[in-house]
Amino acid sequence: NISHDFRTPLTAVKGYIQMLKNTEVTRDQLDKLNIAEKHVGRLEQLLSIFFEYSYLLSNDIEAKKETVHVLPLIQETVAGLYSEIEQKGLKIELPESNERFTIEADEAMVVRIIQNLIRNSITHSYGHIVIALKESADYVTIQFSNPIDLSTYKEAFDPNVFFDRFYTSDTTRVSNTGLGGLSIVKLLSEKLGGKALATIENDIITFH
Repeated sequence: NISHDFRTPLTAVKGYIQMLKNTEVTRDQLDKLNIAEKHVGRLEQLLSIFFEYSYLLSNDIEAKKETVHVLPLIQETVAGLYSEIEQKGLKIELPESNERFTIEADEAMVVRIIQNLIRNSITHSYGHIVIALKESADYVTIQFSNPIDLSTYKEAFDPNVFFDRFYTSDTTRVSNTGLGGLSIVKLLSEKLGGKALATIENDIITFH
């Protein structure tokens, strides 16, 4: 109900912005309307993350156990986001197609983890994205690596803060309002009996 109450006025705002853009406006006015539309879209995205995270946190959702083939899920998700990847001029390096990695997990949760990691890389990467899979006796580790502009941060920091709920870096507010869906990645990983962490080496950030 709360989600609906938020979305109704947001939909109205978007509608009025579209109506104004279809009238005779100056170039300066159109630029301002485009900026407003962009911020409304970002607000919608943040609300979606907020409600999904709140739902997962407040409900004791049990992970289903089924055999999940990880690589095809990565390939399908990347293919579904190809237009966004191409629009940003990025390339994604996928794991070798002849490798097979299977886990006992909830497929819907694994898909959501992959989606959020790919979207995060598309939004924040300063270069090409590399996806890797590694296997141990008990786990399959999915790794998403991409260059990060460390000059936007005033001092060294623990990259795992990106998984904190609604983390926002004041130094990067020009381009974004935080790293959103990574808190959901961490929560779902833990529900599956795993974990999520991040490392930085040579200006490359890797989410495991």
